[in-house]
Amino acid sequence: MRYVTGMFALALFALVAPGANAADTLAGTTIYVNSYGGAFDDVLRETVAKPLKEKYGINVVYEPGTAMEALSKAMATKGHSHLDVLMIDSANMPTAIANGAIGKITEKDVPELRNLYAKAREFGDYGASYIFGPLVLSYNKERVKTPPASYRDLLKPEYRGKIAIFNLENNGGILTLAALAADNGGSVANMEPGFAALKKLKANIVATPAANAALNQLFQQNEATVAANWTGRILSLQASGFPVEMVVPKEGIYSGLTYVNLVNGSAHREAALKYIAQQISPAAELGMAQKFFYPPTNKLVKLTPDLAKKVVVYGPESIAKIRTLDWAAVAKHRSAWLEEWNRVMSQ
Repeated sequence: MRYVTGMFALALFALVAPGANAADTLAGTTIYVNSYGGAFDDVLRETVAKPLKEKYGINVVYEPGTAMEALSKAMATKGHSHLDVLMIDSANMPTAIANGAIGKITEKDVPELRNLYAKAREFGDYGASYIFGPLVLSYNKERVKTPPASYRDLLKPEYRGKIAIFNLENNGGILTLAALAADNGGSVANMEPGFAALKKLKANIVATPAANAALNQLFQQNEATVAANWTGRILSLQASGFPVEMVVPKEGIYSGLTYVNLVNGSAHREAALKYIAQQISPAAELGMAQKFFYPPTNKLVKLTPDLAKKVVVYGPESIAKIRTLDWAAVAKHRSAWLEEWNRVMSQ
């Protein structure tokens, strides 16, 4: 009888010990995560790294740089990368998956995944998205009499020499071209209507920058008064006192997402999964919304009415307006599109 009782106790211990002793098991573990630096990392340290340290004793080291650089390193050292978690955007996800740089994560690994909107998991079990990156139209309300209501409106003669759009080196350029294509009967699988529209739009374009900051600078210098731009960048202009307004296009809100991924071969898989769970938590996503107005992907995030208005994309009805792309197709055709873009713009 004592033997049976002892065996029962051991079995019970085996069931509860992993969860009960997670902090003991992970205490002192250090994980490495690529990041974007500056204020972005400050928010992550406060809403992700700090709670992980307090809950489990996990230390997080952020390594600022571009996502492409981090992905290249992860692929070059596949299976033994020093990175445990990889942050990349939608456009880079197909490459990371195809090259085996990242591993699958399921709700069994990270139960919190069930709280994400379906559109936040474009790649199935690969990656967990923690922010939407919406692209909308914007205009200088002091210099533009009739605001654009759709991407098709950008072709109007009244906007001649007033428009700035990203080129295809920026994902915003891809989204803009995709919107022009869709508005004219095309798609990612058939971008010809998009390039046909670009030929007509060219007379209205004053610049096609690659950098986010460069497009904002064009507005600040009044060189451009209408643009397709990221909501966060538009809001930063507004915060500086610049008279810019945003418009949700009739075609919908084209968006990319930013993902947090488990690096294949991570020596600290359990700690990395805890990190992912924390980064998609309501607290962490709220921090991003409050600081940068990034739309949350977690359905449980609660925003004040004022903040929700600034975030633009918030709640089921708003999320339903988001249009995402087949980023695997984008990766396949992007080089050819860039050649065609250069040809059209140089004519």
